[in-house]
Amino acid sequence: MGRRPLTVLTQLPGQRLHEHRHLTGDISASTAGQVLDTLDTFACWTPTPGLPEPIDYHGRLDAEHAATLIDDDDRRALHALVDRLGPVRVTAHGDPLPANMLLDGGHCGLVDFEHAGRYLPGYDLALLRIVGAASPTLTAAVTDRVHRGGLTAAFAVNMVLLACRELRIHTSLPAAVMPARRLAGLRRTLHRARQDLHQLGR
Repeated sequence: MGRRPLTVLTQLPGQRLHEHRHLTGDISASTAGQVLDTLDTFACWTPTPGLPEPIDYHGRLDAEHAATLIDDDDRRALHALVDRLGPVRVTAHGDPLPANMLLDGGHCGLVDFEHAGRYLPGYDLALLRIVGAASPTLTAAVTDRVHRGGLTAAFAVNMVLLACRELRIHTSLPAAVMPARRLAGLRRTLHRARQDLHQLGR
């Protein structure tokens, strides 16, 4: 009898970190630690067979350049950085939004693995940094993990690409749905990510 795909479903206890895509306020240091510890643990998982690589990094860079979200200098720097980082990819949830994290006592569970795969290191941290920008405690904790983990270069690539993606998602929404301050915040995030990218080359 041939092998057949199997989907396993389970219900996790807990409350969502937040009901929406982006945090709207600060979270405690202990909560930030739980969330980041969970993502670190997930990144160490090496399933067999291996997960897919959802992102063609060079292709995505060219697409964001064509969309005028990054300029010629950005594209050159990013392509060079991706080449320098090489083929190393790690397991990532791929969509660690606050609504996909369930807090239960001292534990954090992840749900919705549609985008799980192998990415450049720091992918989940970069997305969490963007959607968690309203929490100074979380953003500081992410920055600390990136530095301690030696992920600065890969994180910089992920930050630029994910900031571009978030900006595209939000600019496609009706003005009545998208608060102007969030759109402005995403533009600042992308600008800062591009600046950090070029700081790496100095």
